[in-house]
Amino acid sequence: MRAADYGRDEVLKLLFRRGVAQDKLDDALYLSADHERRSTVKLLLDFGASPNAEGSPYGCALTASAYDGTTEIMKALIDKGADVNKRRGDFGCPLQAAAWAGDADNVKMLLEHKALVNTEPIGKYGHALQAACETGDNATIQLLLEKEANVNAQGGEYGYAIIAA
Repeated sequence: MRAADYGRDEVLKLLFRRGVAQDKLDDALYLSADHERRSTVKLLLDFGASPNAEGSPYGCALTASAYDGTTEIMKALIDKGADVNKRRGDFGCPLQAAAWAGDADNVKMLLEHKALVNTEPIGKYGHALQAACETGDNATIQLLLEKEANVNAQGGEYGYAIIAA
């Protein structure tokens, strides 16, 4: 795992030739996404790692990269079929993590790939709008409101978006 964690792509290639187990590929992908190792993420995806790889604390690789704001990794995962609505982990889903990060461009990308704005509450902030209000990024909040985010949705640490704001 340290090879993935530190972006040691040549070491990974040596291991691939010996038949790394699928679950280990997925674990390595999650770590690489979480630690913003762009080339390693692409290498692991090309070798067959699941774009929906799970891990802690973010739940999945796409949520970890959304939290970090690594657009290139997010695109690579989505291009390989990552579920933009995967619900798991501290930030609930990729949209909630991107909203908390205050990255309107990444929020827009997720919405363009059919991320759901109004879902059952999950994770620390319950909903993407509450996460965006907690960090106060106006562009992200406006984008979510344009997509009909429910301003009265309950859930998460603050209960409601207006309290998080």
